[in-house]
Amino acid sequence: MGGGGNGVGEDGRAAGEQLPKLRLDEIQRLFATGMTLQSAQRFVQHPQAAERLGRAVDDLDTTIKIIRSTIFGLRAHETVITGLRVRVVRALEEAVPVLGFPSRPL
Repeated sequence: MGGGGNGVGEDGRAAGEQLPKLRLDEIQRLFATGMTLQSAQRFVQHPQAAERLGRAVDDLDTTIKIIRSTIFGLRAHETVITGLRVRVVRALEEAVPVLGFPSRPL
């Protein structure tokens, strides 16, 4: 995160660029893997192995929930940023008659 930039913004931007690559297919594959492991759990006779398998299923479920909420959160954040940009551009356009010259957002 070094380099003097805003680490949180940079991390969010990087995540936002990477998440479109994570398609719904991959999330569904994770979900299917969890379901497969969960159904296989009844065939496991060793109690410790069954417990580990159960924890793995729970971990996959938690991971899927985190990924989904992150994607939806980034989409909502993107909408807010886009909406703000539109409002700024409109405000600048409305200010042209008062300013006497066109203004451009940076």
